[in-house]
Amino acid sequence: MLVSLLFAAILTNGLAGKTFYKTVIYIPNIINAVAMSTMWITAIFNKRFGFLHNFFALFNSDLAKTDYMSGSIKFWSLLVAFCFGSVGYYMLIFMGGIERLSPDMYEAATIDGASKVKQFTRITLPLLRGVFKTCLTFWSIGVVGFFVWSQMWSAPLASELSTTTPFVYMYNITFGTQGNTFRNAAMGAAVGVLMAVTVLIVFFLINFLIKDDDVEV
Repeated sequence: MLVSLLFAAILTNGLAGKTFYKTVIYIPNIINAVAMSTMWITAIFNKRFGFLHNFFALFNSDLAKTDYMSGSIKFWSLLVAFCFGSVGYYMLIFMGGIERLSPDMYEAATIDGASKVKQFTRITLPLLRGVFKTCLTFWSIGVVGFFVWSQMWSAPLASELSTTTPFVYMYNITFGTQGNTFRNAAMGAAVGVLMAVTVLIVFFLINFLIKDDDVEV
């Protein structure tokens, strides 16, 4: 979310080639999740010929020996890849919110001697509260429904504990997994209800912490 906001702030600040950069950053969002996952697994994180392995090997670094697809590191590599594919979507939402703000406010702030940083923290951020609420709500729903990426990062035949999210657990407990025919639809339904309640709690917290009161500029 912070990276998306940073890109949005840069691209709405009169950067040359704005349309080109916006398109490049958003492209991962239109690529199928399965294809994107396969690219990261085979081309980036592969311990034999992946980009990271070859990059660190150039410097004879011990990081070249790191297996990004095993153990606890596997979950973090999954998060990096997933966030890479999500940045562009939230960047467009932030850009839409920033571009709606009146340029007169920034012109007045510039005349008063406010730097770009102060303009961003004192004008832009307070006026984007509604946009923040929207993004955080969408993000919460997307994280709770996290399934395809987790399955792609798991072993070919069954989900691994390091990449098992609540949604994957609900699916496995309801329909069973490879080599495990145990099924419990009631428990799966209970997990689904807890996930829904989690989203509602996050939604109410967001509305409680981020007020829609008018901001005095």
